[in-house]
Amino acid sequence: MVTANPEMIAALRAQLAALETEPLAEPAPAAPLLKLDFGCGPRKADGFQGVDQFAMPGVDHVLDVRGPWPWADASVDEAFSSHFVEHLTQQERVHFFNEMHRVLRPGAKATVVCPNWSSARAYGDPTHRWPAISDWFFLYLDKTWSKAN
Repeated sequence: MVTANPEMIAALRAQLAALETEPLAEPAPAAPLLKLDFGCGPRKADGFQGVDQFAMPGVDHVLDVRGPWPWADASVDEAFSSHFVEHLTQQERVHFFNEMHRVLRPGAKATVVCPNWSSARAYGDPTHRWPAISDWFFLYLDKTWSKAN
């Protein structure tokens, strides 16, 4: 038979009462997602930080993406670029996608919008660099496909 110690029971009751009256701590706020819109110009995507080589309204980071990027490895949650990549040379595109791969977190999302090579939008703009971006271009960004081919 176990005998209860009255002092121990009283101490446990006091600890329990203190726990019941203490407010629960608020969880720490989650860090905001780092979402970057490359080549945004004055119209960055909603919820994104704008990245462009020229300072203007909507641009949060003035950066020439053809050089080193200031973001740490695996620090970006989402990348977006609309009608920008076609203005880079082939070598600049390789650098752009290498840097994008470096800064994106594993499982992050990247959306790149550009005209199809056969579209008048691809060859109608004299500021687009050649060769145009073909459907095959994005296959080379897939590490498994690239190694197999």
